[in-house]
Amino acid sequence: MLIQSAYDLKTWQISGGPGWVTTDHYDIEARAEGNPGLGEKLQMFRPLLADRFQLKFHRETRQMPIYSLGVAKNGPKLQATASGVRGYISAGRVQEQLGLKLEAGKGPIEVLVIDHVEKPSDN
Repeated sequence: MLIQSAYDLKTWQISGGPGWVTTDHYDIEARAEGNPGLGEKLQMFRPLLADRFQLKFHRETRQMPIYSLGVAKNGPKLQATASGVRGYISAGRVQEQLGLKLEAGKGPIEVLVIDHVEKPSDN
């Protein structure tokens, strides 16, 4: 979870590493100067991971399952609504209602590949 948060990734975008990377839990106590926002705090995990966990990684692009949104055979059925009017879509009939379809396929996804990581030493 620390790697996910520090590098703004989903679980499936991280590859490699020993099994303990996904099962061990660590409490981190830290103080930041000033009043950093959440994004800044999460970026502060990066040097911590490199220093305390000896994290080394590289990024690569892999072909992975994706969904692409396309136009159905009868064309799009999207219509503008009046200002302030809220519409709704029922589940299961997106293609019939909007003239759009989801198609499963494969596409390029960037992943972080763990090359080296160690359990942290005590303070």
